Amino acid sequence: MDTARLETSPREGESRCAGHTLRRSQVALLIAQGEHPKISADRLGHTSVRTVLDVYGHLCEGADEAAAERLEKSIVSASRREVSRDTRAR
Repeated sequence: MDTARLETSPREGESRCAGHTLRRSQVALLIAQGEHPKISADRLGHTSVRTVLDVYGHLCEGADEAAAERLEKSIVSASRREVSRDTRAR
């Protein structure tokens, strides 16, 4: 598989549907892994992230909650490091 783009034309003995299913599955997996939509757009050969978001945006449901949880963990971790630094400085 090409790392930059997924081939869109079917190979000999392969149906076009199978290739399209693979393209859609690739994007779904990338979104589920939290990859930026620009990566999917580039791999599919789209010039705009908007195309990916318009077609696959429904797969991003729950992303806000996951982002909020990651942000909270980062803030708590940074706060703990700051407290630890302050304690050692005394």
